[in-house]
Amino acid sequence: MNNNIFSLIRERYSSFSKTFKLIADFIGDNYSTVSFLTIQELSNRIGVSTASIVRFCQELGYSGYQTMQREIQLLVHTESAPMQELRSSISDLEENSLERVFQWNIEALQSTYTETLVGEFKKSVELLDKARRIYVIGLRSSYTVAYYISFMLSQFKDNVILLSVGTNDLFDRLSDASTEDVLIAFSFSKYTQLAWQVTEYMKERGLSVIAVTDSWSAPIAIHADSKLIVKNSSKTYSFVAAMTVANALVVELGRKDPEQSIVRLKEKEEINNRAGVYVKNKFLHEK
Repeated sequence: MNNNIFSLIRERYSSFSKTFKLIADFIGDNYSTVSFLTIQELSNRIGVSTASIVRFCQELGYSGYQTMQREIQLLVHTESAPMQELRSSISDLEENSLERVFQWNIEALQSTYTETLVGEFKKSVELLDKARRIYVIGLRSSYTVAYYISFMLSQFKDNVILLSVGTNDLFDRLSDASTEDVLIAFSFSKYTQLAWQVTEYMKERGLSVIAVTDSWSAPIAIHADSKLIVKNSSKTYSFVAAMTVANALVVELGRKDPEQSIVRLKEKEEINNRAGVYVKNKFLHEK
């Protein structure tokens, strides 16, 4: 099939019957479990007939439950692979690891750039450009990408809020969020519980959500308004593709009002120079 099961569900969800929506919601929330349930076990879990499940599968274009389940199993396997491949790469790397890692990252970038990504990217830019506030979240290793995009955007925009853990008031900081705001969520396998909880909370408040992740079935992607699926290098667990997409978002948003963006960038540079943030050239040339 050309489309991932979760993108198919999202596209057709509004037209589903009440029973189909029950099935779709259960699959979305428990896809890892569905990957090993028999159709009868799934029927008992949801409380619908096996015939309804078969019709649901056929509605999405599958011949039956087993065909749909095989795709879900493949997605689950793909999500669990990155750390396994990283361990393998550490064991197998030859002496010239620099060249091999460069090549793997190039391959990751090439496989990430697709027509689907281009369309979702344009949608993301439109949402961010109209946003009253831009909230950003990314936890554990994903925090590096979240921090990067929030820092870069804040150089010419004053409406960017980076969400971080370490305090007990994370959800209190979201109390002023409104439907005019947008959340950018970064989460990669293995997915963090808190990032998903924040995404669900913001979605319930009516915010638009942009999910930057590695799978259509990622928890933050299932109900997102825009999905930027980036295939980070599984062999090195590199975020080069995610950082590239984040960089492209920064550039494109800056281009929406280039004159104002440049003015703000110059103002920030002047403030930093006055504050002595950076080492001056004369110190670099002293002997």
